[in-house]
Amino acid sequence: MELNISQEVIDLAIIVLNYNRPIDTNRCVESLLVANFSPHQIWVVDNGSCSDEYNNLRILLKDKCNIIRLDQNLGYAGGMNSAIRYLKKYSPNWYLLMNNDTYVERNICAQLYSIIRSDNTYDILAPVILYDSEPNKIWFFGSKLISRTLITIQLYKNKVYTKEYPSVVQVDFVSGCGILIRKNVFNSIGLFNENYFLYGEDVDFCWRALKAGHKVGVVTRAVMWHKISASTSHNKYKAVFLKTMNQNYFYRANSSGALRVLMFIFSIYKLFRDIFSEIGEKKVHCQISPYVQGWINGWFR
Repeated sequence: MELNISQEVIDLAIIVLNYNRPIDTNRCVESLLVANFSPHQIWVVDNGSCSDEYNNLRILLKDKCNIIRLDQNLGYAGGMNSAIRYLKKYSPNWYLLMNNDTYVERNICAQLYSIIRSDNTYDILAPVILYDSEPNKIWFFGSKLISRTLITIQLYKNKVYTKEYPSVVQVDFVSGCGILIRKNVFNSIGLFNENYFLYGEDVDFCWRALKAGHKVGVVTRAVMWHKISASTSHNKYKAVFLKTMNQNYFYRANSSGALRVLMFIFSIYKLFRDIFSEIGEKKVHCQISPYVQGWINGWFR
């Protein structure tokens, strides 16, 4: 389904990725409409959902947005890339990419546009992302690199959110869960790396953007909420495996010499830290193999 778009050019295109979660997607789209985004700006990409779930999606969304249907699940990177390629004919200047297990504050549109208009030095921006389960607690506020490494530190993780920050904070990485990208970034560095499929593609994208000279920031008064790991909660083994593999693949792909040695040692430390954390939390029914297999695949596949 594609709405009749009255104008040839859209300034901002919003892409929401759906996979077998029509209720979450509908909630996300409705929050965007309340935030004064136009139905013409919103594109839901169905990433190969089963027929029943796709039909439910169409019924729920009706005329609220556009729908792009993919034949198979291409992961985050492949799904977003398909939509970005399709939307080039409308020449949007900005793309807002979102997970479907999110919803936004009603003033997010005004807050994002205020930064776009007042500071044209940023090419990648993101809102502050809070926990759905704890609506005042920060899940992601961007992260920064430790100098001369590929190790990142998350800013204000699990802190109570306030509006006492500067209106925009420069960072090195933001989450693909909610990310606003100027079109010139895609022209400069290309699309998402589909080798990642799910998890890590946003880190890789921001890293390539940083190396190309693009500036990344968090709009601190733009807020969204995230249902953590809703898309993979039914298969924790796969989620842990993919996260571990892709993180270590990123280290391997973007390091050499002494930095490669450092990141290899750090990854071993992190592997054991994650395993001991899993054992401590679960005690029984803990899953060790996805961490180990993911680490092996990340470094040696």
